[in-house]
Amino acid sequence: MLIRHKEDVLMGEVADAGDTMLSVLQARPDDETPWLSIRRAVYPLIERYADQPERVLRSARLVKATPALATLHHEKLASWREVLRPEVARRFSASPDDTTDPRPDALIAAALGCLDAAVAAWAASDGIQPLTQIFDYAVDAIG
Repeated sequence: MLIRHKEDVLMGEVADAGDTMLSVLQARPDDETPWLSIRRAVYPLIERYADQPERVLRSARLVKATPALATLHHEKLASWREVLRPEVARRFSASPDDTTDPRPDALIAAALGCLDAAVAAWAASDGIQPLTQIFDYAVDAIG
């Protein structure tokens, strides 16, 4: 990976997360609900974060406090949405090209929103609770 900006150093280790989540999502059973499948697809990223708590906590705080990093974070999430959308659409028996169907985008936004909320809560609590538990708590709020 070519490092062009200091932001690339901070966000670089999750650059492949979209592809990892897609692989996990594709491996989930077809009879599983799309919501459960996307939820499980996020777990490898959460586990990666939990394996490096001090670094991820610092990064989460920096993203919150630095507008340029917050922008980069939103761009990263947008790229993950694009990677995941075709498989989520397939799980709804919808065409990935049908932009009039809001379900794939809504589901992905909800899952990534839960991830963001969980990481923010985890950082605010100094990582006291397990991140997986906080993520599950956020996801359970949606259903």
